[in-house]
Amino acid sequence: MPNTLASTILSQVWPKHWFMIRIACVLLPWVSLIAWSTSQGAPWNDPYPRDAGSANTLYASFSERPKHLDPQRSYSADEYLFIAQIYEPPLQYHYLDRPYRLTPLTLERMPRVTWLDADGEPLAPDSDPAGAAFTEYAFTIKPGIRYQPHPAFARDGSGWAPGTGARWVFSCVSHGIAVQDFWMPNAGGFGTNLRTYNPDTGTWEIVWTAAKLNGLMHISATQNDEGNIVMDILKPVQDPPRRIIFFEPHENGWNWVMQMSFDAGESWTDVYRIKATPWKD
Repeated sequence: MPNTLASTILSQVWPKHWFMIRIACVLLPWVSLIAWSTSQGAPWNDPYPRDAGSANTLYASFSERPKHLDPQRSYSADEYLFIAQIYEPPLQYHYLDRPYRLTPLTLERMPRVTWLDADGEPLAPDSDPAGAAFTEYAFTIKPGIRYQPHPAFARDGSGWAPGTGARWVFSCVSHGIAVQDFWMPNAGGFGTNLRTYNPDTGTWEIVWTAAKLNGLMHISATQNDEGNIVMDILKPVQDPPRRIIFFEPHENGWNWVMQMSFDAGESWTDVYRIKATPWKD
């Protein structure tokens, strides 16, 4: 009877709202149950694992998908969120200093910078660096740093990757006084050698220049007992030392190799190879 009386009073006082009151009475226990359950743990639509809340993990969002994971091509902060987890750079910023400054990360110390003239000789300490033809950076990596296999690090001749190819055109100039060649890589760029033979010394004297190369590279070449031409780079001084070998040509072309020495010339390792074949128009 009390419930019937209460219903009669409500229907008389709020006849227009009776339907909403009935719905509220039905849903109120469920709303209370949901509120109580969500207050006991993570939200029901939490995208992370249940045990991730207690882990030392920072979650972040990004506004667009990454386009490049190559540090040389990447340009957005969104991409660097991924790159920073893959690559460890040699230097880092000291963010507590004002202004910011670079400090070693994987390096033992800051790079040693040497300014060289066009002949590869160091400039005087009080010289203006703007007058340098070359700049040499020496990096010392901390012991224990490891890298993915790459041809640049191969010391046993095993790390080879195919190149993009190039056109190489040779021609005699000045009625045979010299030989000039033009190097035209398929990937872009340009370079040229001018080679003259000195009969007094039995050597080829060579100068090389290329796009984005300041000054000239000076090379001396001699023919060894096997008939191959061994080219030693004189200036600028190479560190590590390197040399180039033209193998004796045959009817189908010739082979060319660049070598580096990692033990002061005691042994040599191939780091770049070319297989030249005649150009067919």
